Amino acid sequence: MARLLSIIASVIRGSTGGLTYTANQFHQIVVRARTAPVNPNTTNQTTIRSAFNVASQAWKVMATPIREAWAEYAASLTYEGPLGPYSMPARQVCIGNLALAGYIAARELYALVPSVASPVIPGFLDVGNISVGPAGAGETGFIVSVENPNLFDVVYFAQRSVQFGTSRYRFKGPYLSETDIAIKGVTETTTPLTFYGLVKDAIYFVHIRAITEEGPYKISTDYFVRCISVETPIVKPVPGRGSKR
Repeated sequence: MARLLSIIASVIRGSTGGLTYTANQFHQIVVRARTAPVNPNTTNQTTIRSAFNVASQAWKVMATPIREAWAEYAASLTYEGPLGPYSMPARQVCIGNLALAGYIAARELYALVPSVASPVIPGFLDVGNISVGPAGAGETGFIVSVENPNLFDVVYFAQRSVQFGTSRYRFKGPYLSETDIAIKGVTETTTPLTFYGLVKDAIYFVHIRAITEEGPYKISTDYFVRCISVETPIVKPVPGRGSKR
């Protein structure tokens, strides 16, 4: 059921008559055909649901001082949404952090140490410069390099989208779970995230988050990177004067 949120219909959300109403980052109303929910119940879906369930149970039995610390941490976070900046409640932030760590560990993407303690306040985990470069020699794809400016190691969790044409500039999911990777980012170094075996000249989007290597977990904000897949030829050395051919 659609909800009319202003008299002149400048803000509307929900579905009615086979149409779904939402808003983009420019606060413009976007209308699309309503689609039925899809639940393929894949192994990775089951894994993330299990991770959220474990995190939710951890919140239910969490001691009051730890909950209060999570509340203080949550209050220090600000997210950017289509209608402006907003904050999330402590329960949502806590479960999100613990579930991400649990999902990475359960998928065996990276071995994270279980912990329900609250992150160090204030704010998100820091991430430095993110840049995109060509694939390695003889490969088709790209490399996303991420800088870790912290005085401790982190883990980069990244997901890749399906391929798009060159006219596509925005995408926020869903991403392909089979492309999920988690790679260690050593303190004060730049770590390459490689995406090879892709379609030449196609556009792909990569979603990146950083998380502390050990609990108490602290994660970064979301980063969405638009990348173009290129084919990098193998450069053969040119024989110099006097060399044997």
